[in-house]
Amino acid sequence: MKQFYASEEEFEKDNAKVRNEIIKDQQNTTRSIVRKRRKTIIIFSIVVFLYLLFKFTIGSLHLSINLIDMVVPYTKGRLFEIKINDTIIGSNVTNNHSVPIIPTIFYLDNHSYHNYYTKDNNYYNVSKKDGKYILDIDNYACYYKDNNVETICELNKYQQISSNMTSKLKKDVKYTKLTIYDYKNNKNIYKGKFVKDITPYIAEDGTYLIQIIAKYPSVASTIEVFINMKEENEDKEEEIVDKMNIKINDKNYEVSLEKNNTVKDLIELLPLNITMQELNGNEKYYYLDKSITSAPMEIKEIKKGDIMLYNSNCLVLFYKDFTTHYPYTRIGHIANPNDLEEILGNSDINVTISK
Repeated sequence: MKQFYASEEEFEKDNAKVRNEIIKDQQNTTRSIVRKRRKTIIIFSIVVFLYLLFKFTIGSLHLSINLIDMVVPYTKGRLFEIKINDTIIGSNVTNNHSVPIIPTIFYLDNHSYHNYYTKDNNYYNVSKKDGKYILDIDNYACYYKDNNVETICELNKYQQISSNMTSKLKKDVKYTKLTIYDYKNNKNIYKGKFVKDITPYIAEDGTYLIQIIAKYPSVASTIEVFINMKEENEDKEEEIVDKMNIKINDKNYEVSLEKNNTVKDLIELLPLNITMQELNGNEKYYYLDKSITSAPMEIKEIKKGDIMLYNSNCLVLFYKDFTTHYPYTRIGHIANPNDLEEILGNSDINVTISK
């Protein structure tokens, strides 16, 4: 605007022009803001739509670090002490530690598998107490002694924590799911929320797999225990068999047997005249007609002459020494296996097993 005007009419005219320019600028600014907001809403709506589409169709992406052989120091698998009627039960535990890179969408996963044993080899024998089977679990976190940093629990065969670690009882675990599988009848008899009293779901004696899902910060653990239920008054004497005979190509071998329920069940099936199939150049195997008691554990070192059970019905005879990460139930060991590889050869073979 001018500082001086020749007339009032000229002033009003110039003032109206300025007002119109201000109004036009305000309108342009408003339009710009509206366009930006509309663009933001559209982008946000597209992002939300793509997110929901991804969640409904895929869920979330999990990249397993184990697949690329990376060592992950943040795995913090707990020690779980499983009890049924105050009897400590050995367990197999698979830990899945998820670290969110993009929360709810993309995670890095690290898996670890551990066996936790008890001092008693017959850890899977359980009797009723007051007519019930009550399941109880304590869990412990492990820490390095020198820096108090939490780490995965490293234990020896007898549930003893490594000398460089200490443990603390924790109360932050949620047990979310429970599955009870009847091995002899090959069926799930319970699958649902976690309950402590499992008596209603076990109608008879037998061998069972109990699977529990436990969740705690960043980790989900699958706990598996194998148990053999026994009646409270079951005290009849059983024949103790510590040897059996295996005949291969007219040559007899003496087998020293483990003291466990797997051996008891196998003895009841004898004699067996079977054809064992070749596998991997180090073992022969045969699938039994029915499942028997099993209590698989991490063996690590296989010795020539070992006889084991894989899962609950696969009888395996090893004729070479090697290492493995597969879990087996020990049955026995051939006393003098020096010529076993030569006798068995690399093809299927007829075998007779007897008391």
